[in-house]
Amino acid sequence: MKTFVVLRFLGVVALAQTHAPASRHQGSEPYTPTKREWLLLCLAEGKAVFDSRNSGEVQFTFSAAEDDPDTINVQVAYAKSATKDAVDNAFVFVKSRIRDRAAEHGWDWVKVRKSEMALQEQDHLKKPSDSGPKSD
Repeated sequence: MKTFVVLRFLGVVALAQTHAPASRHQGSEPYTPTKREWLLLCLAEGKAVFDSRNSGEVQFTFSAAEDDPDTINVQVAYAKSATKDAVDNAFVFVKSRIRDRAAEHGWDWVKVRKSEMALQEQDHLKKPSDSGPKSD
């Protein structure tokens, strides 16, 4: 009888451990991003470099295209003072960096779609050096 009770107890403990969450913290749970999510993460990491190349007159936002899983949307926001050549050259640079980053992983499926947005007031466009808390 003692053997049965001990075995039953061990079975309950084993079952509880099998169904117990690995961690109480959701932030430590494993997650595998899609290739597109990974590329967007890498682009977000380099955003400050892209924005600073043109004195902050042209800034970029990257997102996933809803209608095509192989497409990265590039929203180009530019100040009134930015010339068409400056906007076009900045986009060409960013597009080449997207393609370079994808090529590093052997991803030749990546497509890039551009949309432009002229800012109504230049105050909406902050230079990268103007953002964030200042340190002494």
